[in-house]
Amino acid sequence: LRLSLHLAGEHSTAVSALDSFLAQVKDETMKISETEREAEFVKSEVLMYRNEVLMETPGGEKLKEAYEDLCSFEADALDRDEWLWRKGKLELKRGMYADAEATFLSMLKDGQTEDYRVHAGYQCALLKLEGEKLDAMMALDGMDTPLAKLNSSLTPEQKAQVIEIYDTVLLPINDRSAAIKRIPMTAIDPPSLSDRLGPYMEKALKKGVPSLGSDVLRLVSVDGVRVTDPEAVRAHPVYEAVRGLAADLKPRAPEVWTCYLQAQLCEAVGDYEEGIALLDSCIGKAPDDKAKGDLLERKARLLKLSGDIDAAVEAMNEARELDKADRYINNKTTKYLLRAGKPDEAEATIGLFTRHEANPSQNLFEMQCSWFELEYARAMQRKGDIGKALKKFACIEKHFEDFADDQFDFHNYCIRRATLRAYVSTLRLEDHIWNNKFYVQAACGAIECYLHLIDNPPSAEELGGEPDYSGMTAAQKKKAKAAARKKKKREEEAEAKRKEEEAAKKKREEEAANKKKEEGGDADAGDGDDEDDEDKKPPPSEDKDPNGIELMKKDPRAECEKFASSLRLHCPHLLVTWLKTFDVRLSAGDHEGACEALEKATDVDADSEEVWARVVRLGMDVKDKTAEGAAVEKLSALLGGVSVEDFVKSKASKAQGLSLLWRCAVAEACALVKVDAGAEAAKVVLNGGAESKGAHLVVNCVKAKAALEKMDAGAAEEWALLCKKKFVRAKCF
Repeated sequence: LRLSLHLAGEHSTAVSALDSFLAQVKDETMKISETEREAEFVKSEVLMYRNEVLMETPGGEKLKEAYEDLCSFEADALDRDEWLWRKGKLELKRGMYADAEATFLSMLKDGQTEDYRVHAGYQCALLKLEGEKLDAMMALDGMDTPLAKLNSSLTPEQKAQVIEIYDTVLLPINDRSAAIKRIPMTAIDPPSLSDRLGPYMEKALKKGVPSLGSDVLRLVSVDGVRVTDPEAVRAHPVYEAVRGLAADLKPRAPEVWTCYLQAQLCEAVGDYEEGIALLDSCIGKAPDDKAKGDLLERKARLLKLSGDIDAAVEAMNEARELDKADRYINNKTTKYLLRAGKPDEAEATIGLFTRHEANPSQNLFEMQCSWFELEYARAMQRKGDIGKALKKFACIEKHFEDFADDQFDFHNYCIRRATLRAYVSTLRLEDHIWNNKFYVQAACGAIECYLHLIDNPPSAEELGGEPDYSGMTAAQKKKAKAAARKKKKREEEAEAKRKEEEAAKKKREEEAANKKKEEGGDADAGDGDDEDDEDKKPPPSEDKDPNGIELMKKDPRAECEKFASSLRLHCPHLLVTWLKTFDVRLSAGDHEGACEALEKATDVDADSEEVWARVVRLGMDVKDKTAEGAAVEKLSALLGGVSVEDFVKSKASKAQGLSLLWRCAVAEACALVKVDAGAEAAKVVLNGGAESKGAHLVVNCVKAKAALEKMDAGAAEEWALLCKKKFVRAKCF
């Protein structure tokens, strides 16, 4: 009742109900636990939960009451860290900055120096933030702090004040804290930064910290947002400072880790070949297998970015061989194998860490291993095996359905154990569980597969039936029947092998059980349980549709709409939701619905080339077909009141300053609306060269090549030569 009132927004009623409960406990008319310790825990949880309800009362009406209430049960609060955090937060909201500063300082003195949440609260108190800015800064996660996020809006005096307090107050508390040393560097200009960053980097290099590169590259940022474009990184003064320090430290620091750091810096600016050369020069000098594995893993990453996925797989597998008990490196090797289009090898590799008595894929499904299923589905999708791709996408969907159902099991536990705060947190997580990137990507992948099936209906043979012999010649029919016989024979052999393995396994289990019974003698006879422990485990469920044939038989248009509706319901803030909704509606000929999807997409990201390209596609589709007046009016608004041709010409005139993907979109649009011939349209891409924004990624260059192949073969060849010079290892050009 109290939970439902809280979650329904009836905060005052919920507080009254909790007061009634606490009064009964105090009068001893209600017994809440058998032991004194459990009773103390339940009381603490209920008091903390009641205070949480007061804090969340809309409009901040109960902040004073919440603060006084919190202070009243300090002795009863068992979760001391959360009590202090809440006290500091309430003091900030009430403008009690000196008190908040003292509260957060006490948390830092208690050993929470690496908790960036505490640092954020402490800095909010020092900077005296209020209102929406305070709420935004207190909601930061990861390694973000107000000092970094508000860097450009803070005065030099404010920055100097915070930095001085970190140096004079916090550093003496714990002079070994990485956070206390690092945080001031997010607000110091490069000329002075080197004095702090040099010792920080030297210490990490001597200790052999592989994450140093990622750490210092986070300082290459603007208001706490890391710069990722290679040219912008290269021009950033902090990058120059870091690169110079890395070179200066090389004589004093271990060569292996200095080269590793320099390779990371090369990756940040797209100099993949230089990074690979640096790693090759020191792999043989690695002090141990752990360090060698780290070097090989980084080399594999650079090889992948340079376009040679096969060499990347070899390097990653070599790193895996150095430590076969490392699950992380095993997973990375599996992922690379899937990216290289080797699903069988990937399954065998990840199978090293699954139960041996079950099929690896089935075991991974039971463990809800979404990342593997998503990568496997994408690999199958690239190979054109739509059935298996849909199968894995459906597995991920099933996981999220299970996640939603799990809250009912958690309900009984939380009510019984009185962990009300944890339960509310879980319910709020469930409210957004369908926003998770794995579900979003799986839903988008499923939509793409079903749209493919709409345009390319599967044959009877692909759906598990007999080939259609009616339109074949005698020779073709003979060949098709021979292929069908071979396929059937392979399936029968595989089934026979599976049954043989199951029989052998069962025999081994029986022998092991008999041996255990003999060794146990009468000692085991009296416990009333003659079954082996393995027999108690439920047998692994058998997948009756491993190839996804049943999923391919479903109505593809209905399935597309199902996934698109789910995305619209749970992820309306994501651009991809409206892009996929557009694709589904345009495929169905729903021009008005497609316009509405583009209007929503424009609200999310008006500068996206994918939105712009779809406006052009819709304009051409409406032009070629009869559309209703409402759709025409909405399309006119999207086009800015001009024709599709003028809409494309306007963007084409500004194309040279755009990124590679934008230029590809403009070139394809020019060819589509026939503003330019294929060769002329292709110049929009070629004139920008392979050094433009976004061209540091092989995947983008491959997309550009595919776009050019549709326009002009000569232009595609010219582009491939440009990319081959840039990515000398890539085999896709």
